[in-house]
Amino acid sequence: RQKKGRPSPPGPRGLPFIGNTHQIDSSKPQKTFTKWKYQYGEFAPIRPYLAAGDLVYCRVLGIDTFVVNSEKIARDLLEKRSHNYSDKTMAPQIEMLNLHHNTAWASYSDTWRMHRRIYHQALRADVVVKYIPTQLRAAYKLLENLL
Repeated sequence: RQKKGRPSPPGPRGLPFIGNTHQIDSSKPQKTFTKWKYQYGEFAPIRPYLAAGDLVYCRVLGIDTFVVNSEKIARDLLEKRSHNYSDKTMAPQIEMLNLHHNTAWASYSDTWRMHRRIYHQALRADVVVKYIPTQLRAAYKLLENLL
């Protein structure tokens, strides 16, 4: 079924409900994605900066999935345009369990940026060396308790 809006990149046809899940090698999915890169690479490029096959579309258990087969495209999408892709889909269970304030589940917002800034200040390489004495005390206490 074709959705309104921009066309999807080329990719394998899937089955209803499960999409392309059955076509992906579960032990080495990268082999399947590489095969798709060359299989769907014969089509014309989607965008002028994309080589055909660098971006492949598939559906995995009903979720639209875009496989990026190029380091250049991955850097462009995930570093230069990170603000477009850094938000998470909020599951209803997260809201019900009141976990949406947890940093791992927080959506991309001012609160999330504040959490990230605090974590960055506390976990930088030059700061964590200050935690070694505390970690050693805890390790000694653990060993003492084990004995």
